[in-house]
Amino acid sequence: MVSNKLSPEDVKARAGELDFPGSVLEFLEGMMGQPFGGFPEPLRSDALRGRRKLDARPGLSLEPVDFVKVKRELGKKFGGPVTETDIASYVMYPKVFEDYKKFVQRFGDLSVLPTKYFLSKPEIGEEFHVELEKGKVLILKLLAVGPLSENTGQPQSMVPKSMVDEPQQATQDRTTEPSKSTPEPIVYSISQHYIHSYHIPQEPAEPQQQPVQVQEPQRRSSEPPQSDQLTPE
Repeated sequence: MVSNKLSPEDVKARAGELDFPGSVLEFLEGMMGQPFGGFPEPLRSDALRGRRKLDARPGLSLEPVDFVKVKRELGKKFGGPVTETDIASYVMYPKVFEDYKKFVQRFGDLSVLPTKYFLSKPEIGEEFHVELEKGKVLILKLLAVGPLSENTGQPQSMVPKSMVDEPQQATQDRTTEPSKSTPEPIVYSISQHYIHSYHIPQEPAEPQQQPVQVQEPQRRSSEPPQSDQLTPE
C-alpha cells in the first residue's frame, strides 16, 4: 500500500485487479485460521478470484503427511543428513525451504557471516573476521570490486596479479629446501559475491650471522721479559 500509494478505500475498490502477495492470499483463504468476526466481504472474494475458501480449521482439510517419505525424498534431492527441522520446514514452507537449500548449495553456509556483511558489501580496504568453527577464523579484506559481467550483470571476481605470480616464484625457489614447521599465512581477496583464498609461501629466513669476536692485542711491557735461566756474569 505504501509503495503503490494506495489507501484502504483503493484496496477495497480494486481488490479484483491488485496483485496481492501469496501470504495475503493464504490468509484470506483461511490457511491461518479465522479472524474474529470473519473475513470482510466482498474484499475476500474479489481478492481470491475463485480460489478456495476455508471456513473451518485448516488442518481438517490437510492430507496426512508421511514424514519418513519426506525425509527420504529430501535426502535424495539435496543430499547430506536431513534433520527433523528440515522436514518440518519443508512440510510447512516447501518453496521457501527449497530456495534456501539451493542457496546453501551454491554459496555454502553463510550463517557464519556477520549480518552486516551478509546484507551488504564491506567498504574497499575494510577488514573483518569470520569464525568458521572454534579455533578457525578467516581474516577477510575487500581489495577491489571487479567490473560487471556482461552475462550475469554481477561484479566479476578479481585476483591481484601479485598474489598469483609471486607465490609461484617463491615456491620454485624453495623446491630444494626442507619444509618449514611454521604455517604459511593465507591472504584472502573478496569481491561483492565471491571469496578467494591464496596460500602465500613465506620467504625462508636468512641465517643470522654470528658476531665476530675481535680480540684486542696484548699490550707490550717496557720491561725486558723475565727468564728463569741465569745468565753468566
